[in-house]
Amino acid sequence: MAAFLTDRFLDWHRAQTRPWFAHLSHFRPHPPYAAAGHYTRAYDPDAVPLPAAPRPRAPEPFHAGLLRWEVLQAPQELQALRHMIAQYYGMISEVDAQLGRVWAALEASGQWENTLIVVTADHGEQLGEHGLKQKAGYFDPSYHILGLVRDPRHPQGHGKALERFTETIDIFPTLCEAMGIPVPAQCDGVPLTPFLEAREPPWWREAAHWEFDWRFGFIGKGPHDWPWDRRLERQSLAVLRRTDAAYVQFADGRALAFDLAQDPTWRTPLEDPARLLALSQEMLTWRAQHMDRTLTGLLIENGGIGRWPPMPQGWGASAT
Repeated sequence: MAAFLTDRFLDWHRAQTRPWFAHLSHFRPHPPYAAAGHYTRAYDPDAVPLPAAPRPRAPEPFHAGLLRWEVLQAPQELQALRHMIAQYYGMISEVDAQLGRVWAALEASGQWENTLIVVTADHGEQLGEHGLKQKAGYFDPSYHILGLVRDPRHPQGHGKALERFTETIDIFPTLCEAMGIPVPAQCDGVPLTPFLEAREPPWWREAAHWEFDWRFGFIGKGPHDWPWDRRLERQSLAVLRRTDAAYVQFADGRALAFDLAQDPTWRTPLEDPARLLALSQEMLTWRAQHMDRTLTGLLIENGGIGRWPPMPQGWGASAT
């Protein structure tokens, strides 16, 4: 599949006579956990790193529910787990090789120094962590993804690793700035441009956020019809992930927190009441700032549709 998709892209690329934009979406690595060709033997199952050992305590109810879902259960037998991990690594190497073909084609056509490249993914992979495979729930491995950006106009930023919280919502505004297009006011993300230029941005986030929604399992299955069955609103969660802690807020009112400073594997609860309160307030602030923004920045007044003009200097200051 990876070679087929790359072949089709290269055929299309050779036919381009004008500036182009392409989205090459490789399905691998992805279940089923089976690499192609010699990549099935690229990694020794006995040598792959294993997930962190589980804590002796029982998983909390939501985690326990995920573990009961067969499609998410990681192999419990050690050799089967090693085999799955080795095959997943093989699929990664397979896609790496196919991307190498793309880079070579760009160099051969003289476009390597004239093409902005972004390599990322839509989700991560549990790969046995916390007894799970695929993606689900609130744990880091399901959401921690690769992010590679190469802008040939800014060689000073090439080869640098960024130790900051970035999110997939930053990609669109980054592309907008690269193409000289104003970033829409509705964007929650911010451009990565300063980092590509090897300079500090005027502001950057101190945490990453993600959400998980499983209401699909409850649609049409309630004992009462709408509007009396309100279970759907409770089937979601949101995560606030800082360097030293992670806070999980469930839509039914429950919450979890993990002490990542002591244990980065999300297996040690955070129990300091003051810290828990601060994290919950930070989550509430984030939710308030990022609710529905469909009409953000729009001015619909006197028959016109556009952006609000900048506010006067000092507007909004508190009265004294």
